[in-house]
Amino acid sequence: LESLELHGHLQPTTAAGETITLSDPELDELIKFGEADALTQSLFEGFPELLPKLHRAAFHQTIIDVCMFARRHRITAFPELVSLGVAAVATNGKVLINPALVPWLEARAWESGQFEDGLAEFMETAE
Repeated sequence: LESLELHGHLQPTTAAGETITLSDPELDELIKFGEADALTQSLFEGFPELLPKLHRAAFHQTIIDVCMFARRHRITAFPELVSLGVAAVATNGKVLINPALVPWLEARAWESGQFEDGLAEFMETAE
């Protein structure tokens, strides 16, 4: 990470050029705080039709729920998170409360790199 010069009344807590070092747990927390925003941006870029014109707070809560659900169930690859986000937004969050989803995730029933296709198939059979 690089310290940036701050203008105004805020003062940096590190000297210019000083290296900021984060532990693994600190870096994990930093990533976690930006995860929902990154997922929203990815959905905006790839699936703009899924973003609501109204009820944006509910949409944002769904995105936060997706991120928390993914962490609980060891979904760590960002493309998998995006696929889960698309599914959650498209179903108004219902996919996340489908009782068959957790066993499917735990079984890791999809081929490597095929989470999106596997999730789509799961959703078709789970209806």
